[in-house]
Amino acid sequence: GVTYTNTTGKPIMISLGAGSFTSSGWYNIYINGVLTGYSSQPTASGYNPSTTTYIIPNGSTYYATISSASVNGQKWFE
Repeated sequence: GVTYTNTTGKPIMISLGAGSFTSSGWYNIYINGVLTGYSSQPTASGYNPSTTTYIIPNGSTYYATISSASVNGQKWFE
């Protein structure tokens, strides 16, 4: 939910991952306020590891939203 801005002067890559979901859950990634990608687990629970990667252009904002308390093993890399 925290908005970041790429001020490096060049594109960067971010990676967002989840190890498992304790209930149905999701995470979304937004670039410049636009929903760019997501991962979800539609069932009650299960091991469904997922990682998504995105290129963030210089000067762009980016943030993630995660369903409350349902995603285990959250990872964020830049």
